[in-house]
Amino acid sequence: MLLWTIQHKAAYDIFLETGRLIANEKYLLFDGGLRCYYEWIAEQMKKRIGRPPNDVKYPVWA
Repeated sequence: MLLWTIQHKAAYDIFLETGRLIANEKYLLFDGGLRCYYEWIAEQMKKRIGRPPNDVKYPVWA
């Protein structure tokens, strides 16, 4: 499966090192009250897909 996403180069570098792309909360766009949307989608994914790994709080948008 191929997914497209736009990420900062630092996120890409970490992906190359670890083989994982994880949303880092300190870089998420929470300005203007967007946190509620991240919380909502994370809860929906837990209900429909299952719990994420322990070190993952939010999804990466793709």
